[in-house]
Amino acid sequence: VKLPKAAELTHMNVFSNAYQCVEILVNQTEEGSTAPALGHRTGMVGCLPLYHSFAMTTVLNTSVAVGGWQMLFAKPPPTEELLEEIFKLPDYNGYIYCGAEILFQRIAEADQVIIDKYPLKGHLKLCISGAGPLHEYVRIPYEEKTGAKITEGYGLSESTPVVTCNNFYGEREPGFIGVPASSTDCMIFDSEDFSKGPVTGLGEENGTGELCVYGPQVMKGYWNNPERTAATLKQWDGRTWLLTGDIGFMDEYGRVAIRDRKKQLIKMAGHSVFPKEVESLLGSHEKVLEAAVAGVPDEKT
Repeated sequence: VKLPKAAELTHMNVFSNAYQCVEILVNQTEEGSTAPALGHRTGMVGCLPLYHSFAMTTVLNTSVAVGGWQMLFAKPPPTEELLEEIFKLPDYNGYIYCGAEILFQRIAEADQVIIDKYPLKGHLKLCISGAGPLHEYVRIPYEEKTGAKITEGYGLSESTPVVTCNNFYGEREPGFIGVPASSTDCMIFDSEDFSKGPVTGLGEENGTGELCVYGPQVMKGYWNNPERTAATLKQWDGRTWLLTGDIGFMDEYGRVAIRDRKKQLIKMAGHSVFPKEVESLLGSHEKVLEAAVAGVPDEKT
């Protein structure tokens, strides 16, 4: 049995990441919009368990930090029930909805009759999808049906969890997870040997490696597991870096793109195959609802 990892998150980790999320989420207004900026009295829709770092930070702690309020569900409700609850409550200053892609996919695929019955345009403002990639075949119909902007954030339990976030407005190229949160440094290190230091190139061809993170949200270590801590937190340039286990690259604008998990990389006939890319291609087909790709042994390749 594989025991769950126990990441030690300090009060400073939790406090810092909450205010990093405040900077990402509040005072967000589309250029030319007359709507009030998000912040005080903004509502957070919470369908994820608060014992998970994702919901604990983006829903609970961020709400407290900004003076907002929370609409909490013990578990994700049926789509129509969720839309009804959001629609019927007073719109004090808009709603923010953070969740996993599957929750947004349910709304994106909802019958138009239900969408028309509980129109959310103007109520639901910003949404962040986490705990996995946000695919275009979910993002586009979701935004069309709700009028809300949805973008992709990235993080892991060891970073409390938020590390980066994509932009809400303007062009958002698929595959990018955005720029680091405030007070956060991201660097791409050699994926085979951390001691070799950061890669010197940019872009996918010359700059692909393991994403490593430094910031106030990075954990203290793994509870009672010094060996695993030493393998995950490593020193470079006098700072302690978190090795995420994710393979990606950074472009000339400082945006980070994740190709796939280091452990999920499939080697086939000398080529690197990233399951996420194949899943995205399959998922874009109109007759495919969900896709999962895994490598299996093959004598020839």
